[in-house]
Amino acid sequence: MKTLKKLLLTKARVLFWLWCLPGMVWLIWMSATRPDLEVAPLFLFTVWVLLGFWGINLSAGLLRRPALQVLDEDCDPEPLLELCQAVIRQNRQVVSYRVLEAWALTLLGRDKEALASANLVEGRWKLKRSAALVLTWCAVLPPDDPRREKTLKHMSKGLFVRRKFRRAAKEMLEWSETVSKLGESAPELEPILLERLEAARCTRDQVTAHMALGVYYCQRGQMDKAQEHLGFVAAHGGKLDIRADAERLLCRLPVH
Repeated sequence: MKTLKKLLLTKARVLFWLWCLPGMVWLIWMSATRPDLEVAPLFLFTVWVLLGFWGINLSAGLLRRPALQVLDEDCDPEPLLELCQAVIRQNRQVVSYRVLEAWALTLLGRDKEALASANLVEGRWKLKRSAALVLTWCAVLPPDDPRREKTLKHMSKGLFVRRKFRRAAKEMLEWSETVSKLGESAPELEPILLERLEAARCTRDQVTAHMALGVYYCQRGQMDKAQEHLGFVAAHGGKLDIRADAERLLCRLPVH
């Protein structure tokens, strides 16, 4: 299994041509021995090539699931980053893995690299046709990047965008606005932040929500609550960049 995984990540193009080779030999043989068969051999060869293409791509896609699971539950973006970079080395035009690479880099705190990677796919048709990819692409952009707000607003009101993606775009906009107000420590933010924590679907979401609450309580001078939430981030943040931020804030809290 490990050997197959390694081949898919490092030799996918070679595997594809090896798959196509028997089909090519068969097509040449059929053309030489059965010249009366004009369409059927070419059609079957095309089917054979497409089966190889989609089989290899789907197999590589299945490798994303464990990488995303490690990210969500262990807060470790590195397996996803390694997977994306392995695929990109074989096909630099692939959009989905380029977006996921940028997202993983952002979570690791490598913002300049992430933005450079995200810029490479801006405006690409394969990005535009996938609402899920667009949302991930927006998550990579800095909060003050005008492309982020413009894209999310357009998606949240798009007539041809599925409801769940419209809602997700709206929630991302609202969350960005909430985070931007953390420094104001307004009391009305607390129920919003607590609701975000309750709605967390995985450890990574919980860590993000706890971090926001930790910063909020720090601003309000409620150090006991701040320590509780920041402590969760420090304990469960894995390799996320915000874990280091939480640890720095914890070091600054007054010792009782």
